[in-house]
Amino acid sequence: MKYEAKELAMLECEISCLEENLEMAKLAKNAVERKQKVFMCIDGRKQIDVSEEAFNSDTYLYLQIKEFKKYFGRLEGISFIAEDEIKLPRIIESDSLRDPRDGRIYKTVKIGKQVWMAGNLNFESENSKCYKNDPANAEIYGRLYTWDEALTVAPPGWHLPTDAEWTALTDAIGGEANAGTLLKSASGWDSNGNGTDDYGFTALPAGSRNTHSTFYNVGSLGYWWSATQSDSPTAYYRYMHYNNSAVGRNSRNKALSFSVRCVQETVI
Repeated sequence: MKYEAKELAMLECEISCLEENLEMAKLAKNAVERKQKVFMCIDGRKQIDVSEEAFNSDTYLYLQIKEFKKYFGRLEGISFIAEDEIKLPRIIESDSLRDPRDGRIYKTVKIGKQVWMAGNLNFESENSKCYKNDPANAEIYGRLYTWDEALTVAPPGWHLPTDAEWTALTDAIGGEANAGTLLKSASGWDSNGNGTDDYGFTALPAGSRNTHSTFYNVGSLGYWWSATQSDSPTAYYRYMHYNNSAVGRNSRNKALSFSVRCVQETVI
């Protein structure tokens, strides 16, 4: 495609602005090569500094420029939405953790001042269970642990979150009432009860195991232990349901088997 000299000068000006942030330019190029749409936002705000981990194959990359919308609209792979529909991405600070005990790799995410595992623990301890005793389920949902065992299975430098640490998580994203929607994975929940996974926490409905060795609720409910005892036979946990937007809090028998999410020892 050929451009008039004036148009080309304007394009070069804006491309130069993008190139000031090499990571942003790289992401824009990669997104077009993957045939993703690239939305250029015209709202006068500064460009956002993004990292590659903030995006995946089904996420639109939003870049900001100040003007010359009509010229960028001619570039292949770039399209526009109405300015009142512009949605900027949430920047997800992610990393990874290698469990030295078995070599498993877990994604991690920073939410508020905490760093969480972005997947359920799948460490094979003595009494841990795969849902319906099928190892293939553990590869998807992680393993299920009684409370006593959950206290002991975190990788070095990590621990089972306390009740207060779970509350800090939901407080950091606006409170428990809508936290389920924001933390649930974008797929995998029954009846399209998926979340938006805005923070990369990717909560999955792993179900549970009762004291009679019966497994329940995979696909519809996820349960996660806290490290905080309620009374002698019970401990606090958090749960998310396919048809509810909240993160619930309750206490149950410690002999039940729930999922484990670990939080990093050092507060960032």
